[in-house]
Amino acid sequence: MSQAELDTVRRIYESWNGPEGMAAALPLFDPAGEYVNPESAIERGVRRGHDGMVEVLDAIDGSFADYVHEVEQLVDAGEKILAYVIFRARGRDSGALVEKREQHVWTLRNGKVVRFEWFHDGPAARVAAGL
Repeated sequence: MSQAELDTVRRIYESWNGPEGMAAALPLFDPAGEYVNPESAIERGVRRGHDGMVEVLDAIDGSFADYVHEVEQLVDAGEKILAYVIFRARGRDSGALVEKREQHVWTLRNGKVVRFEWFHDGPAARVAAGL
């Protein structure tokens, strides 16, 4: 990955953690890109395109009153980027605090995200990143 692609991923997290939330980063996703929820997710499977991303955002916003993705480390994995993050959130209805370590695998082409996968399984994320 190039420095520009690493910078794009950093900008995505800055957008996600900003006042407009995840929707602010939508222009950085390819219109035909994929968002992949793991098998362990409540709504597992692949969402495609900007419509699929909006579906994901609606589900997250419906579940959490607020949330952030704190980046611990970005790893250049050649054709992909592996991000180690801490997801912190407060439940919309319960007010319960959630803190989970996650791994995100990013694939970019022409400066846009064409695939995003997230994990709660470090070894599986490393495999997905090609490491």
